[in-house]
Amino acid sequence: MTDTTPAVAAVAAALAVPAVPVATAKPSLLYRAVAYVKGIRIKLHSDWEFIITRSWSIRFVFMAFVLSGLEVFMPLFVDTTVVPKIYYASAIAIVTGAAFVARLVAQKREGVSD
Repeated sequence: MTDTTPAVAAVAAALAVPAVPVATAKPSLLYRAVAYVKGIRIKLHSDWEFIITRSWSIRFVFMAFVLSGLEVFMPLFVDTTVVPKIYYASAIAIVTGAAFVARLVAQKREGVSD
């Protein structure tokens, strides 16, 4: 049976929590998440060019990217806002939501023979 280190026992006593023996302590959630992500192999879809040019979710994500970029860089060049911030933030939220929905909806391959 493994005993706890004096530092762990002192902290546990100060916090009034039972000390966990060092040998039985589980890895932290962050450690397990990093180990899981390292195990994932990412590869491009075989039809990635078609997906980028025809997918509505990609189009909406690109529109959200442009709107977010304008939100950051417009104040550097223009002193007054052209569009009130509430409308601008709403537009970004709507476009991002549309991208999320478009990603979940099955899209037909128009103009392509299967």
